[in-house]
Amino acid sequence: MFFYMGAEACTAGFFIPYLKTVLGFSDNKAASYLTLYYIFTAVMGMIAVLFLKYIKANKLVALYGSGMVLLYLICIAFNTGYNEFFLAGLGIFLSIMFPTIFSLAIEDIGAFTGKGSALLNFALIGGSIFPPLQGMIADAHGVKVSYIIPLICFIMITLYALFFTKEAARKREQLKVTL
Repeated sequence: MFFYMGAEACTAGFFIPYLKTVLGFSDNKAASYLTLYYIFTAVMGMIAVLFLKYIKANKLVALYGSGMVLLYLICIAFNTGYNEFFLAGLGIFLSIMFPTIFSLAIEDIGAFTGKGSALLNFALIGGSIFPPLQGMIADAHGVKVSYIIPLICFIMITLYALFFTKEAARKREQLKVTL
């Protein structure tokens, strides 16, 4: 949750500066793509609820996290002529992250669920820690390169989903039993 909140704040906070400085967009044109980003987030969030019926939550977070990593890499490394759409497309993969990561974090903690949920809310501080780091990188190396911060955050989220959730631990245990 710490890394998610940091990545979300960084992505949205540096969205318009990216479009203005990297792609030369006007304020209005950049704002329209930020709106598209939020539309993608809302629409895909509703659709992704259906995916959770068929795909385990940790696998969906890993899949969406991988999508985020891919789009960040494209936006950092290339000027494709479609970067504004790749940046807006981050909203598609961001859509399910908050509720799904939260649920995964408190899964099977029993009587500690209430306290665990409360403690998990402290992880929201990531939204105030990572943007200043991104800002320092943006000042020193440009906004494009500064997107390395949310990229790293989503690498951490993807690794969490693949290896550190309760479901991933159950799979490891099953593998040990079969070996």
